[in-house]
Amino acid sequence: MTTMSDPCERLQQIWHEQIPISKAMGIQLVSFEGGELRLRAALEPNVNVHGTGFAGSLYAVAALCGWGLTHLNLEAAEQQASIVIARGEIDYRRPVAGDIECSGRFPADAALAELQPGARQRYDLTIDIRSGDRSCATFAGVYAIKVNARD
Repeated sequence: MTTMSDPCERLQQIWHEQIPISKAMGIQLVSFEGGELRLRAALEPNVNVHGTGFAGSLYAVAALCGWGLTHLNLEAAEQQASIVIARGEIDYRRPVAGDIECSGRFPADAALAELQPGARQRYDLTIDIRSGDRSCATFAGVYAIKVNARD
């Protein structure tokens, strides 16, 4: 993998190389500013029989948003860790009729820089799923990390 200076570019490359479905789904990192991660995926590769967003795609994009949010915050804290989603559920409120947009924030009190190698933590993340200016669903995930030994 090529070394890149921008954390967002590196994350996008990790997704496309190590989670190949993210590329097929057209998932793109839009921004990571002020602690908020924003993703977008085109509707076309994620459409259902009704011409709206496929529920499984909405779940996958939101779950990846939480994973990416965790990854970027660990990187900012100069920590390397294994990240897994321990639990996730989604509340679908209305159909997604356009591009799938997801956003979320990491807990402000996470104190990731203070974690020691081998430490395990869990974080509750809420991801908002939108289409245009309409909120369509909410994903609630629990992400678990195990801090790797420092090089």
